Amino acid sequence: MPDEFSTRSQQSRSIFLTFFPAAKVLIRANEKKRIHLYNRIFQHKLHQIQDLFEVQGVLEYPDLKTETYHPEKIYNGFVLIKKDKNL
Repeated sequence: MPDEFSTRSQQSRSIFLTFFPAAKVLIRANEKKRIHLYNRIFQHKLHQIQDLFEVQGVLEYPDLKTETYHPEKIYNGFVLIKKDKNL
């Protein structure tokens, strides 16, 4: 059974995506330790989000040069783009 926080968190994400379907979410960090943590999270959780989001890896920041996410690479950040359900 989900706890109250996870339920509210899911509701917040759902509301955000409903009102801002074209939003792009940038996730990045300045610390190498956190960058490696984010890369590991995406490597392990990609299968849970890939149906809803296109995941791009940030190669350069602040230019935001990106490419399609490849789990074997280490990225400086990530861009999440909600997929169109009509595709």
